[in-house]
Amino acid sequence: MNFKKTVFLATGWLSLGVAGIGIIFPFLPITMPFLLVAAWAFGESSPEMREKIREHKTFGPYVRGWQDGRIVPMNAKIAATVVIFLASVYMWWLSPLPHWAAAAIIAGMLATEIYILQRPIK
Repeated sequence: MNFKKTVFLATGWLSLGVAGIGIIFPFLPITMPFLLVAAWAFGESSPEMREKIREHKTFGPYVRGWQDGRIVPMNAKIAATVVIFLASVYMWWLSPLPHWAAAAIIAGMLATEIYILQRPIK
């Protein structure tokens, strides 16, 4: 096995593990982004694992939607909006961070929100 394939395979398994943590702790919104990274990495190293992720009964439709057309379902857009809003409120009023740091983080979350809202809906 060559080095590049090994790196992609390790990235796929690591991302799948982090996505699993997101399933166990649903308050961490990390499952889908890391499943997408895992599917991409496995696409470069293990097509069989990529297809297992794409065909998963719960997560497969979301992964296929993103990979095939950059589609974000409405329920995911709503969930992202709620989480970003709550995180922004926390960052600004409850976080011990200086306001300039909180503002920078909130700006990044706002940019992410704009990107998510511009994606097509299935």
